[in-house]
Amino acid sequence: AQLYMAAMHQQIALSRQQMPVLQIAGQSAARRTINGGYIWVGGSQPDFTSEAIGRAGGLMGLKPLDLSLVFRKDVVLYAARGALSSSDLANIARCKRAGAYVIAFASASGSLRTPQGPDLLIDSGSLSGLPTGHGICPLDTVTNLMNLWVFTGEYVAACTRFGKTPVLYRSYGLEGARERDA
Repeated sequence: AQLYMAAMHQQIALSRQQMPVLQIAGQSAARRTINGGYIWVGGSQPDFTSEAIGRAGGLMGLKPLDLSLVFRKDVVLYAARGALSSSDLANIARCKRAGAYVIAFASASGSLRTPQGPDLLIDSGSLSGLPTGHGICPLDTVTNLMNLWVFTGEYVAACTRFGKTPVLYRSYGLEGARERDA
């Protein structure tokens, strides 16, 4: 547990170093959605979508990625375990051909940088996790989720600078929250 917490502390430091990129991501996403675009969430890291869509405090307007519906004003948040694979890059290229702005959450180490790749890459670090003897205790996927929440804050802040406020889910522990969220 101590090794894992120390490793996560390093991941937090990596995220702090990327604050300018996360601010650009929030600003770019806000500009597109205020002008009619949607935010799509997907990728090869399945828990990324479920974390982004439907969590208390999360953005209500997010949609699970449907590559056939992505349009030119849209933003795609795309997450992968480790580096972006050739399949991930093909999906990202498809989104970009549709005109979407793609923000990838993945390891920069091993992710090919091509014109068809993401517009921004939020680095999850080079370590996938710590071996436990029974598997691996993940670092990269947890870092992607942490960066997703930082992105959410930066997106909300950027929207408010444009004079708009995105709708956020309320915790179901609050009276009337289920009804409101529905």
